[in-house]
Amino acid sequence: ETATITAACGGKSGTRTVQVVVPKYSVTVTNGNAFDKDNNVISAPIKAGAIVQLMPTYTFDDMVFSKWTVTSGDVDISDLTDPFASFEMPAEDVAVKATYKDKIVLSNLSATVDAPVAGAMPDLTVTTSGYGYTAKVEWWIKEGEVWTQVDDEPFVAGQEYSIYIEFYAADGFAFASEEDLTATINGEPWF
Repeated sequence: ETATITAACGGKSGTRTVQVVVPKYSVTVTNGNAFDKDNNVISAPIKAGAIVQLMPTYTFDDMVFSKWTVTSGDVDISDLTDPFASFEMPAEDVAVKATYKDKIVLSNLSATVDAPVAGAMPDLTVTTSGYGYTAKVEWWIKEGEVWTQVDDEPFVAGQEYSIYIEFYAADGFAFASEEDLTATINGEPWF
């Protein structure tokens, strides 16, 4: 960067342009990346005071982000447990590391779905009795050889309905293999 200096003395003046060296510092991120305020990857040294945004690289199928660890430099990360944390670049080189932990494996799933009531609209609400997962429900009828999803028509007395329930693991959780997993719907074994 440059600065222009103008001086006057005894009726004479002069202007000089001088080169100002602004110190820059490096950011090293292990298991992640650093971005500037415009979301560009930081790949060269930067000025003190710049905002650095962090993002872990998710390369572990059986693990989930745990926290940021400062391995070098005096830096105050906004939230060590936030995968998208940030910090203000200090006047020194900084090194941070994304650390991971094992996902929690769920082996017992349970959901409750209200039974259909003739004349009532399908209830798409599923109540789960555990943590680390959610579920969604769909009601279906078979007309001849064709299955049709029912979500905006009232239930009909005497009509046979099928239910489809899908479970979703929350971030940081995973389901056990199918042979090690048990699921119950309304207190009955599902599979």
